[in-house]
Amino acid sequence: MSNPEKRKSCGCVATGCIVLIVIAALLAGLSIWSFKKMSAHAREYTSTGPSPVPGENVAEGEYDALIKRINAFTNAPSGSAQTLELSAHDFNVLVAACPQWEAVRGSIHVTIDGDVVGVTGSIPLTFITQLQDRYLNGEIHFIPSKEDKPLRIDLRDITLQSMKAMRKINLTKDEANLISTYCALILSNPAVPVLGPVLMRAKTLTTKDGVITVTSD
Repeated sequence: MSNPEKRKSCGCVATGCIVLIVIAALLAGLSIWSFKKMSAHAREYTSTGPSPVPGENVAEGEYDALIKRINAFTNAPSGSAQTLELSAHDFNVLVAACPQWEAVRGSIHVTIDGDVVGVTGSIPLTFITQLQDRYLNGEIHFIPSKEDKPLRIDLRDITLQSMKAMRKINLTKDEANLISTYCALILSNPAVPVLGPVLMRAKTLTTKDGVITVTSD
């Protein structure tokens, strides 16, 4: 695996914070729901320390090949009808080697089981004043899709760890819809490193058999 520290970083502290906030939002819906309920029950939904997160083995040159595929998709001429396929391993390669994702390196891991995407993570909540000494440990499962319209996130479940116990978060339909909409809007922002431009260019997005397939116009 090539050493990401030797790469010329095209990110910055602000970019790292964007990535961190996106993953935190995906893990626990840090939106209106989180500030409404976690403010009163923060100790129930957060931990005092990090939890182990699976790592990813990245072969030499694998990251560069992935970025080349992604750039070919995002930079293709309009009307060229490009297709980009991304596996869970591809997302984990980005986490492990992309300079702009350094803020969450070792803190998140992606899986894709059939059509369901899972994100497991352990995120320090240093960007929330009231929870600077706490960690958000848990996982989220969702199905992403897009059919010539804004990205849709179909939230399946959120599980958080506290005091060594995993607890599934019970959400109302309105809360689940709000979190799904919020996460979709954040992920589709072109400022999100690598993924933002892909989703901005995407005409359709489907997940099947452990692979996310994105097409352009």
